[in-house]
Amino acid sequence: MKHISVIDYIGNCNESGEATGHVLKTLKDARITLENNFTVSMILTKDYTKYFKQKDIKYKLNLSSKINFRRSKISRLFFQVQKLYFTRSILNREDRMWFVNTDFWLFVSLIFFKKRNHQKIYVTNYIDYYASGGIKKNFKNFIFKKALHKIDCVFTTNANVQVEKHVYIPDYSFNKSIYSNYMSEYKKSQVYMCGGINEAKDVDGLVDAFINNGEKLLIKGNFQSEDKFKYLSGKASSNIEIYAGHLNEDEYYKNIAENQFIVLPYKKENYNNRSSGVILESIFLKAIVIAPNYLLKQLGIDGIGYDDINELSNFHINEIPPCKIEKILQNNSKLLERYDSDIIQKRYLSNFN
Repeated sequence: MKHISVIDYIGNCNESGEATGHVLKTLKDARITLENNFTVSMILTKDYTKYFKQKDIKYKLNLSSKINFRRSKISRLFFQVQKLYFTRSILNREDRMWFVNTDFWLFVSLIFFKKRNHQKIYVTNYIDYYASGGIKKNFKNFIFKKALHKIDCVFTTNANVQVEKHVYIPDYSFNKSIYSNYMSEYKKSQVYMCGGINEAKDVDGLVDAFINNGEKLLIKGNFQSEDKFKYLSGKASSNIEIYAGHLNEDEYYKNIAENQFIVLPYKKENYNNRSSGVILESIFLKAIVIAPNYLLKQLGIDGIGYDDINELSNFHINEIPPCKIEKILQNNSKLLERYDSDIIQKRYLSNFN
């Protein structure tokens, strides 16, 4: 069988070195997708290697995936230089490769890289490099378009992107055998938020809205900033519970499945043209999603949307007609075929082959 390297040179870990966010899941899914058709090996940061069998690791990169490692300007600059060095090294060493997690610095490396005739380069791109918007963004778009000449295929999670060499494939798939283990007929009549708590999410606005509406709100997740956790905990009213900490996979799925409403207060400037693993898995586990209208539309799912988070100040569970909840669940159940794991695997393989 042909060999392929699955690569993540970025990662995402909390201060304890535990993986957060959806990147680890997509890495595991990538390996599973390819393993029956390719000899698969992983090239990962030193913090991510513990999540895979040693025999699957081709080599580890001396890069930290811990967010706190990148806090100071000097450490961030050092990290960018390291990424340039390691992405260039990978491009020089590998023949067939899939960069599952990418950023601007890979595309900079590609510009100065001379691609060999037999090389195949695949990337998953979550970042918007397609619209103009100021000198900085236009410069990044220019770099990306130059790098695109050396890429064989770009997997995008945004169905609206119509650009050469781009193929829309969701980065999350529905495997009934996995999610059925967590399905719960009983749902708590409350609103739940989980995942990484960072500047990409308007948690301040969410807490303010629920102080005003009095509905029960439960927040569990990894806080990027301890100061933010302390501030919100001190600010929260009695109807709001906030817990900081890492949820293992079992806890993560159980908590989503047992809550009727899942809220994801993403900011548009951070999540435009991106998918959300928590939103999709909430759909898989038959929860009702509360999220910005732009993101619901972008993902093509039904839910309770808002344009301004202040609108949630008037959100009341007992005012939602049961027929509306039933309609949302029915509409979203029709989407499961789009995210079916077998279909997604076939789409990936058709592009790799």
